[in-house]
Amino acid sequence: MRRIAGEIRGFLVAVLSALILGSVLALVVYWSPLKETLLDPLADFTLMISVFVGGWYAAFHTGNRGLVRGVIIGLMFFTLMFLITLAVNPALVSLGSVIKDLLFAVACGGLGGILGVGMAS
Repeated sequence: MRRIAGEIRGFLVAVLSALILGSVLALVVYWSPLKETLLDPLADFTLMISVFVGGWYAAFHTGNRGLVRGVIIGLMFFTLMFLITLAVNPALVSLGSVIKDLLFAVACGGLGGILGVGMAS
């Protein structure tokens, strides 16, 4: 049960950090002379950082299985974003974007989990 609670907490940290980082970056683009064409790379950046932080958090507080915990959090985050995208605007879903986002989420979650275990010791 503790393992599941660690992943859920890491997932919630990832979602919260995505909301905060996404909001800050959106305000920066809105209030600065930056072009809106930066929104897609900034969305990828937000996904990578938030999943990394969620994986790190879960692994740091449990102290073991960082790669597995990070990958699980990455998959949970990807699934949530995929379902939200399907509900809001299914036209945005393409095979290339799905594969790219899945790879980003799994890789960054795993790396965050590995770092979290390393820092917990």
